[in-house]
Amino acid sequence: EKGRSCGTLDKYNAALKAAGKNELSAGAEPYQSAKHLVKLRNSLVHYKPETLYKVSRRWNVYLKYFDPNALMSDSELSFPDKVLGTGCADWAWRSAKAVTDEFAKRFGITMNYQQVGFDSSSLRGGK
Repeated sequence: EKGRSCGTLDKYNAALKAAGKNELSAGAEPYQSAKHLVKLRNSLVHYKPETLYKVSRRWNVYLKYFDPNALMSDSELSFPDKVLGTGCADWAWRSAKAVTDEFAKRFGITMNYQQVGFDSSSLRGGK
């Protein structure tokens, strides 16, 4: 598409393809979670004003990936009340790590955090 920049996941696949490796499948994990993470990030960073009820309905899709913000359990609104919380933050970093781990595995490289023995077992678990 003219005028549209290439996204992160497209760049991952372009690098894998150029190296003769198998690309990440757009219809499977961890690609799907990473795709939703990029959409969530872009919605927050490039926010376009609209009513909260309209926005909230669209954000319900994210709640299948993580536990809603427990402090806002009485709220009708998914966004920002139920979406933005520790469940979302936990899912976000795990999704980013999973797609990066898979890319590194397919590419045959070891990421810096893998070299130092990053242990995520002490961090909060998600869905």
